[in-house]
This record gives sequence, structure tokens and C-alpha cells, in this order.
Amino acid sequence: MLFETLTADPPTSSGWFSSFLLALGAGTSGVLLLLPRDPLTPAFFRLHCWIGLGLAGISLAFRWPDFEGESAALWTAWLTAAYCGAVFLQILVADRPRLAGGFLITSTLAAAAALVLDGARIDSRPIDGRSITLGIDLVSAAFALGASNVAMLLGHWYLVGKDLPIGLLKRMIVALGVSIALRAIAPPLLTWAGGHTLPEGAAERPSEFLLGDGLFALMKVSLGILLPGALAWMSYQCARLRNTMAATGILYVALVFVLVGELISTYLVATLSLPW
Repeated sequence: MLFETLTADPPTSSGWFSSFLLALGAGTSGVLLLLPRDPLTPAFFRLHCWIGLGLAGISLAFRWPDFEGESAALWTAWLTAAYCGAVFLQILVADRPRLAGGFLITSTLAAAAALVLDGARIDSRPIDGRSITLGIDLVSAAFALGASNVAMLLGHWYLVGKDLPIGLLKRMIVALGVSIALRAIAPPLLTWAGGHTLPEGAAERPSEFLLGDGLFALMKVSLGILLPGALAWMSYQCARLRNTMAATGILYVALVFVLVGELISTYLVATLSLPW
């Protein structure tokens, strides 16, 4: 049957959307580790950490029932709370680079651990090699989401920081390109490493699968990888010419496509139990 509805077991925890929110928030703050504190101001770091804290706070609200759960759900809830606490402390001490950097590293590690365990939580299975590969896919998604968001916001920062070196923007665009390449390479490797199998009937009736469940995977590849990859290359060429306004506009469009692609990807992790 063509265009059959994606099937999934009834969720036993807070669901997949909380993982997407945490990946977006933690990615936005975590990617700051790639940027120097000078010549950027503490306000720049505070802004991105507030974004991370706000998104993770919403994710934590979704996960609140998980504090009464077991195993992966309970651990991810506490790790999400730990991320929120550490990133808030980073905001408070943003004027003290060394201390703020320590809190930023701590918050990033807490969020990464939560996302790794989210594979088991979303898949409603014990923590094992298969669920960990799903979690690693979520971590790579956080990298892509954070790189696209920070690159776009950094482009806007050049409007108020006229003396910022163009190398900072180029660095973030390169990070975006690397994250998109990782999103193209990681899914097949994680599928193989985790011993994942295609949904029932996909191998026997590939055309029906591609027009049904597989259509979402094709959308993720086209909207979340190919288009953002091309846009990242275009924005880098603009940055080379020091045209930060054009680069920022292109990065804004790239962010929209990455958001759509990773939203689809997280949904596929939950519904097909595949790191796509």
C-alpha cells in the first residue's frame, strides 16, 4: 500500500520532540566552543546560551514525567536538568572567560550524554549498542543544528561589531559544512555499526517503501543535506569577499532547511528506529 502511515509503538516517555529541542539548544551553546572569547563579547556568548537554556528548558518540561521513569528516561531527564544548570552558570559568569569556559564544556558534555541515552529512551529499549547508535545520530544532528544557528547569528553580529575579523564567520561556515558532511556519512555507518535493519517489506518492495516511509528519508537528504550543503558553499564564497550581509542571508535560508531536515530525521529515529 502506497503512502502508508508510519507506525510506532506507543511512547513510554516524553517522546521525540523533546530530543529535537535539546539538540537544537545544546548544539547552539556547544558550538560556541569553536569560537574564541576575544574579540567576541560576553554578550555574544550569553545570547546563545540563553537560547540553549530556553530550548532545553522546554525540553525539560516535556521530560518532567520521565523523573518518575526508569533507566534511560530517568537519566536523560537528570542530564537535561544538569545541562540547564551548567549553561545558566555560564551565563552568570560570562565575564570570566576561564570559569565560563568550564561551565560551557560541562553543559555540552551533559547534553551530549543525554542525547546518546535518548536513543534508548525514544526506542523504548534497554541501553545497548543499537540504541547508542541512535543517540550518536542525535549528537551529530545537534552539531548541524548548532553550527547553522550560530553561523547565522554570528553573521548578524557583524552589523554591530564592525571590527570583527572575517575569519570568525568563515570558521563557523566551515564548521557548518563539516557538520552537514557528517550528517551524510554518519547514518549509513551507524546503521551498519548498530546492526539496524530496514523496515519490514522495504527490501522486497523498495518502490513502495520509497513512496511511503522512505519518502521522509529522501526529504531529509534533499532538504537537510544537499540544499544546506550548497548554501554553505555559497555563503563561504560571500564571506571570502567580506560580504557579510549576503552570507548572513544565505545562512538564514540554510538554517531553515537544516531545521526541517533534522526535525524529519529525529522523527525517523523515533518511528523507524533507524539513525537517519
